[in-house]
Amino acid sequence: GGGGMLHKGLDLIIEAFAKLPETTLYVAGNLKAEPKFWSWAEQYFKKYPHIKYLGWVDVSSEKFCHIANDCISVVYASCSEGGPSSIAQALHFGLIPMVTRESNVRAESLGFLLNGKNTEQITDNIILRVRELMSLPTKVLSEKSDAVREFALKFHTREAYSQSFQSLLTILNGSNN
Repeated sequence: GGGGMLHKGLDLIIEAFAKLPETTLYVAGNLKAEPKFWSWAEQYFKKYPHIKYLGWVDVSSEKFCHIANDCISVVYASCSEGGPSSIAQALHFGLIPMVTRESNVRAESLGFLLNGKNTEQITDNIILRVRELMSLPTKVLSEKSDAVREFALKFHTREAYSQSFQSLLTILNGSNN
């Protein structure tokens, strides 16, 4: 996602993955643009080698493609979004969404919903969901990844947007007659 790392729940994700040394977390984004957050997060990047800070990465780049192909999920613990385009883009790579309901990700049912009423519960739930994902057989992971990719192709393309927008215009024009 864009800026507002606390709002996006990146602190909770980093804290959860600090307790999951058997995993690798890639953090992409310009965290240095938020000096207070960067100061806090940088300590985790130094202490936990499995939590890797990449800086800003263009999602259309070969570098991002290699990273996405090395991953199985995208974790997004935002407290409020309008359907983040960053997650829609990640779906095209077959990354299984692990998101809060407040993120408003249309494909949440294809992945894992992060629940909790406070930061500790959400952090614990991230750990639980990551372990649940890691316990799935490769065949199930592959099926989930394929379903996510199909969803992205159906709902997150220019053609899908054009069709949806045209349907809206048709409805609006019909109600004006």
